Amino acid sequence: MIRAFEGGIASHCGAVLPDGCVVDVSFAKGTHVWEMGEFLRRRELVADIEIALPDEDAALAYAQKAIDEHHEYDILDVLSFLAWRDIGIAGRDVCSGFLLRMALAGGLVTAER
Repeated sequence: MIRAFEGGIASHCGAVLPDGCVVDVSFAKGTHVWEMGEFLRRRELVADIEIALPDEDAALAYAQKAIDEHHEYDILDVLSFLAWRDIGIAGRDVCSGFLLRMALAGGLVTAER
């Protein structure tokens, strides 16, 4: 749905952890850690983007907290993306929102900050 709406080539994203596993948020599993091979069997890799963060440890701590709390998938967040409104639920995530919050925790600076 998101790919059709925005016209992009990707429909999902995950973050590669230092041990080579991938953390993501999906409708079926919520926040989940995958072995790289299992993640790639379920998804087509269309881009591999590396983002340098000032504090990778803080980004990993954010991800670990979400893994420990097992955030569920937030279907309302997908709808908010389509409606350009924030109607998501705290403690729930979608893949792109999770990765953005992980990068912000690691010190990524955006134009809005």
